[in-house]
Amino acid sequence: EIEIRIGSYRYNQLRLFNCKRVWTYRGAVHEHPYSEPTPWTTFPLKKVHIESFGTGDTSKNPDKYLNHAKMLMEDIGNNPECDISRSTFYLAQSYNCAGDADKAITNYKIRVAMGPSTNPQEVYFSYYQMGNLNFGKEIYGPAVTNYLLAHNEDPTRAEPLAKLCE
Repeated sequence: EIEIRIGSYRYNQLRLFNCKRVWTYRGAVHEHPYSEPTPWTTFPLKKVHIESFGTGDTSKNPDKYLNHAKMLMEDIGNNPECDISRSTFYLAQSYNCAGDADKAITNYKIRVAMGPSTNPQEVYFSYYQMGNLNFGKEIYGPAVTNYLLAHNEDPTRAEPLAKLCE
């Protein structure tokens, strides 16, 4: 795993792979590596990171996130190997980035209802983003509820509590 940096946002992503395995990528967008047989182990590579500046060709397309949403909906509906929980999370993210708060919240709710599945951080971040979106719409009751639910999902993360103090 290598740390990816986009502005102040940080996350780890698999970027170096054991070449004794056959790897493929799955997903319509935000593809993730996959290898049979699973499982495999990962570890973070320290003192190395990738700085992303969002200057690629797709970042210049004003419809980038709506195009992503369309691809994800097609993948969910038509691909029997689709990781539906992951694609639903990124569908919500795509609508959020496209500025459609209502569709983002709807899909974050769907993702949360699916449970932790392969990535419990998606549930945490869905609650957190619903808090942010409701706060931005000045709907404070649901915002507070979602920040607290996010904190309950991952008590090691302080972002939801910090938002409650704003």
